[in-house]
Amino acid sequence: MPMLPRLRVLTFPTIRRRHPWAFTAPVKVAVALAVQGIVLIPYLAIRAGAEDIGFPRAHGVIISIERAIGGGQTPNERLQALYTGFGPLEWALFAAYASFFFIPMIVVAAVAATDWNAIPRLVLAYVLLYYTAALSFVLLPTEPPWMALGVDRLLYQSGFDPGTDIDPNQLAAFPSLHVATPALFAFFGQTRGYWWWRVMALDALLIGIAIVYFGEHYVVDAVAGVALSWGVVATTNSTVAGALAESFAAPRARVRLVPSARRVHSVSGRPHVTDAEHGSLA
Repeated sequence: MPMLPRLRVLTFPTIRRRHPWAFTAPVKVAVALAVQGIVLIPYLAIRAGAEDIGFPRAHGVIISIERAIGGGQTPNERLQALYTGFGPLEWALFAAYASFFFIPMIVVAAVAATDWNAIPRLVLAYVLLYYTAALSFVLLPTEPPWMALGVDRLLYQSGFDPGTDIDPNQLAAFPSLHVATPALFAFFGQTRGYWWWRVMALDALLIGIAIVYFGEHYVVDAVAGVALSWGVVATTNSTVAGALAESFAAPRARVRLVPSARRVHSVSGRPHVTDAEHGSLA
């Protein structure tokens, strides 16, 4: 019986069978981090140019909501009224704030090394979060508190200069990705049963306090970031896109045709085909 041609599809299981070395932990981590960086390149370009598109600024409505929350003053103004100098509390909050710049790489590396099949779904959630936020930066440019309210930008007191050399778009404030990113990892980790999801939840909470206290964001920005991250994880966990993303990495059984199957003749003299000739699971 002739062998049927096998369709060769470049998926994780296909690569795993042909090149087992490519699925060692260091290679997995390197691939996942490379993908994480590549998918953010267009986002960075969109974010940098969002301010120049010229949509009306949205901070006026947000400030009205903030003053309603704070009883006449914004939470930024109330928290900064307690400021007496950059002490241990401020350094602790700054450490949480700074974790935003390396936590994403640590989380992606950890998931790649320990739960590789979850990487496509995590990357999908990451992409949806950042590009939805980029759309908001275009449509709802928002002056941060230090710009619109005149509160102090306390990050300068730490020696960190969050100026235009680092951030070319100072109006990319709503929603806060500083909060949304660890919140995304917390929600995603909870659905996967990772022990560290509580660490990410605590990090999101501390960053939320820090960005309001330091004058970088409004409370509304932080709440919107948490809501967006929850919606993204819920979407990727319930849609066909999320299921397809994870199935891309899931191992599959394959059928091996056996060309050397033999024919067995019955008592009546009529040949019939054995199970081996139909094929077997490998």
